[in-house]
Amino acid sequence: MEGTASRTSSNKCAFAAKIRSTLAHFHDRALGATLWSKEQEILVAVRDFSEVFIASHASSKSVTAANVALWFLYTHPNPIVATPVATGRSHRAPG
Repeated sequence: MEGTASRTSSNKCAFAAKIRSTLAHFHDRALGATLWSKEQEILVAVRDFSEVFIASHASSKSVTAANVALWFLYTHPNPIVATPVATGRSHRAPG
């Protein structure tokens, strides 16, 4: 039985290491998300740089940012994530 427990523990450690280093793997396995190429590009930048700025249309920035926040919460010890909130002043009703 000890061998089974250690393999399971080893598998868990390997999975945790992979989702920490590969955001696309986290999105696929933990969130069940299929990523577009632009989303994958954003995730690699988030992993590799401390600041990432994105100026693009149709790149799913909001969804990708929310998923990155989840990834950070699940993969870092004692995480704190702050996200901006849209206010009524920043958005107008269509029309």
